[in-house]
Amino acid sequence: MAYTRYTPSGYLLRKARTEAGLSQADLAEAAGIAPGRISDYERGKLDPSFNMILRLLAACGTSLALVSPEHSSFANPELNGRILGDVLSFADAIEGAR
Repeated sequence: MAYTRYTPSGYLLRKARTEAGLSQADLAEAAGIAPGRISDYERGKLDPSFNMILRLLAACGTSLALVSPEHSSFANPELNGRILGDVLSFADAIEGAR
């Protein structure tokens, strides 16, 4: 059975990667890490450091911003806003299930 422990960081990375149209191998190559590491992060097998999350998001063409997308100077504020909204909703759902 595959190991899956849904985490906000894993969800965030998967969401950013799929929104950017990247495979796990594409993202790993762009970020300069082993391809299996992306899978481990997304499935919750490993927890990425905050710096690694930022690096992976940058490779997806987005970033983590706790500001309104309209006021963001990041590469893709529309994508960033959608991803951030989804992650915050997901984190709320996890917290509510506890």
